[in-house]
Amino acid sequence: MTPKHLPTGATRHLWSVWQRHQGLIVVLTGLSILAGSSHYFLSAALLDGSPDAGSGSMSSSEELRICASQGTMFDGITNLSTVLETFRQRVSAIVEEREGYLRNSARWTCLPLDGQQGANDAPAPAILRALADELPGWSVRTPDGSTMPRPVTFASFASILSEFEREYECKLSEFKEDAFLIVYADQDQATPTGIKAIQADFIARAPAFRSLQDIERQRARIAVERTIQDVRSYELSYTYAKQLVCFQRASLDLKNELSLLADTVSCMPKVWDALTSLHDPLSSSSSSE
Repeated sequence: MTPKHLPTGATRHLWSVWQRHQGLIVVLTGLSILAGSSHYFLSAALLDGSPDAGSGSMSSSEELRICASQGTMFDGITNLSTVLETFRQRVSAIVEEREGYLRNSARWTCLPLDGQQGANDAPAPAILRALADELPGWSVRTPDGSTMPRPVTFASFASILSEFEREYECKLSEFKEDAFLIVYADQDQATPTGIKAIQADFIARAPAFRSLQDIERQRARIAVERTIQDVRSYELSYTYAKQLVCFQRASLDLKNELSLLADTVSCMPKVWDALTSLHDPLSSSSSSE
């Protein structure tokens, strides 16, 4: 409805409001325009530095990875129990390997005195390196389009474990999406019977199987987070413990060297006596002549 079609009373009311709050209305309008323009240019600066950066599609280097089990160690596995057992065994293996190294001081190597003693100078564990080789996400894309694995160091434990847990969650997501097909094929059981589920059993098992994926995903996240924190506490103590162990080894080496030096010094008078006894006959015979 246009102003000229408004009733006379409404027109007078609007005009009186404009007269009384004219300054406030102008200020609010200006602030709205300023906030909109600031948001526009700030978004452009965060994206690419130009106002039109957010309108285009993502480049290939900025694309997010697809959450899928294709190419991973879980590819082709249709039984939930097999996936759970594989994940738990591999995680237990790398954790036991790391804790075994951190607990056994006989396996620690000491650097020279000018080196830095810490967790980064330790060798990369073999089981951890083998797991990283099986993770498609543990690789970088080269400029020519090929992929190459990233280097594995002793400090790569948390990153590799998190990447492995991501692939595990992607497999659980696939199970959740295909829950009805998996239950129908009787692959949701620990020991599949090979008999297709009947309709009544199917209706009861499918929702339970879907909710189980969420439970296992949450359980895995909590377990991995606590494992990383627990191992990190070992690593913090390992840095100082290794310095003390290396200091003890250096003191023992110094003690052994001083013992050898003391034995050598104690033998010097005997050597001097041997030299004197060899020269005495020669000197006496020359004096008699």
